[in-house]
Amino acid sequence: MITATILSLCILKTPTASAKDVFMQTMEHYAKLDSFSTDIEHDFSSGLFPGKYKQHLDFKKGKGFMLVVIPSKGSDDKDKIAPDFYCDGVDVTTVGRFEGTKPINKNPNSMPGYEVSGGLIMTWLLDSPSKGLFSKPPEGIKVDIGWGKRKSWHNEKVDEITFKMTAGEQTPLVSFFLDPEHKRPVGNEWIANGKVGFMIYRNPKENPAVNPAKFKPSAIS
Repeated sequence: MITATILSLCILKTPTASAKDVFMQTMEHYAKLDSFSTDIEHDFSSGLFPGKYKQHLDFKKGKGFMLVVIPSKGSDDKDKIAPDFYCDGVDVTTVGRFEGTKPINKNPNSMPGYEVSGGLIMTWLLDSPSKGLFSKPPEGIKVDIGWGKRKSWHNEKVDEITFKMTAGEQTPLVSFFLDPEHKRPVGNEWIANGKVGFMIYRNPKENPAVNPAKFKPSAIS
């Protein structure tokens, strides 16, 4: 049975360009950043890591990234819903759930855990092959991009871009949100089995001073 998925990209000003142009320009902007940092608040933001948790992301072009869980008060590593990810620009080491080291993703049809929990902005920063899922979808998936109707999300005024994906299997409804300049991420939301999940980017910073020496687990010398 063919189903339709709506991916919504929301921004905080009245749209004057086409929805697809805004989406592509935003993706290209993030792919060009030299460094980036943000906190990410999750509430059932994916089926891979369901539940409430927070992460911190530091990224440096060509040097890799660190995407780690921020422990909640009174918790320890055993309580972590998502693992920590450390990348030296070549390999990604996962600490916690699904431990191991693998080469950074080069498969356009795959989205590893650090892209799932980091969201589209992680995919764009890495200029990952999977970024083409919406702009150049794989065979068997049709994507129609247009402006949506929602004008607010989590108490913020927004405009909405919709990605209507038609595929041969059931998929969730997802929304993605950006700021007025179409550069800063606000967050995203998805609906699966009647449950609403979301991630919100907190205190994002473009081109901050980032120390790549942190991009490895403390246990690794």
